[in-house]
Amino acid sequence: MSGFTWKNKMALCFLLLVFGGCVTTGGKNLNVSKISKGVSTKAEVIKALGDPDQEITLGDGRTVCTWVSVKKSENLLLGALVSRGVDNTSQREANRTTGKEVETVQITFSTDGIVEQMTKSKTGHL
Repeated sequence: MSGFTWKNKMALCFLLLVFGGCVTTGGKNLNVSKISKGVSTKAEVIKALGDPDQEITLGDGRTVCTWVSVKKSENLLLGALVSRGVDNTSQREANRTTGKEVETVQITFSTDGIVEQMTKSKTGHL
């Protein structure tokens, strides 16, 4: 680091401080690449995605299942510095530098348990 100026060294230290404590937590793997409309069964989908977070039976006997994945990114080091001196836990959480990504998969199954329709959405950012 002998070729770095004092300002470059400080900038590098700041970047390490900001990005060094980043952690992503939570979330499910909602990979739907092997699920096919008109082919995949409810049992196959549950094997791939796990148990649904919500299941609704429609009046005509079809089933709508929803899976939700929430991923959260935090900079623990920067969050700790921002919240230093704050005694209230909820305020400390609010002061953390965070990002949140919510991914939702909703699949409608026929009365025979075959995928009829599938939608996938993602909101937020990490």
